[in-house]
Amino acid sequence: MRNYEEFRHLTYIEDPKNPFSAHYVLPSGASFYVEPVFHNHMTGLKERFPDAYPELVKKMLEMVEKHKKIVFTGSYERPVTVTEDNYLFYEITDVTNSVRLFYDDKSRGASYGD
Repeated sequence: MRNYEEFRHLTYIEDPKNPFSAHYVLPSGASFYVEPVFHNHMTGLKERFPDAYPELVKKMLEMVEKHKKIVFTGSYERPVTVTEDNYLFYEITDVTNSVRLFYDDKSRGASYGD
């Protein structure tokens, strides 16, 4: 079970098809998943930009209200969440760019041998 602190005030749903992703539902009925890699990025941002972090979480919830179904994924190319066709997939930069929080992601590792 992955019931992240930032979203504990929301309804958490266990989804057997997606044991690694946390699934939440807003009071409006809009729903979203948070994949572990996405949440790891969130944790890093919380440490680096603690003052901007609440705005980031608020923006995520606004996006969900607007689009109704979102998967916050670690990678567009390799999402771990399996959903019905109507879900949008957002990476961390989709959220950070929308709140004008720009940073260098140095967690991608070296490109030795490429």
